[in-house]
Amino acid sequence: MPGGIWNCGVPTTTQDFDFYRNALNDNCPLLVHLAANSNFGTAGHAVFNFGHAKSTSGTNYLFVMDGF
Repeated sequence: MPGGIWNCGVPTTTQDFDFYRNALNDNCPLLVHLAANSNFGTAGHAVFNFGHAKSTSGTNYLFVMDGF
């Protein structure tokens, strides 16, 4: 449905896994910028975070889509 309900979030460098998990559980995919250093105006790459899971050993993972 065009113009339907949507959600968005803006993660920062101080967010922990709970921020991502809660946003994703609220149907809020995230655009995440991975910076080469702390200056966001320089080299980096963006990925689309659309899910999360826990491995059989208990490690948390984020699922990302990388268009590159």
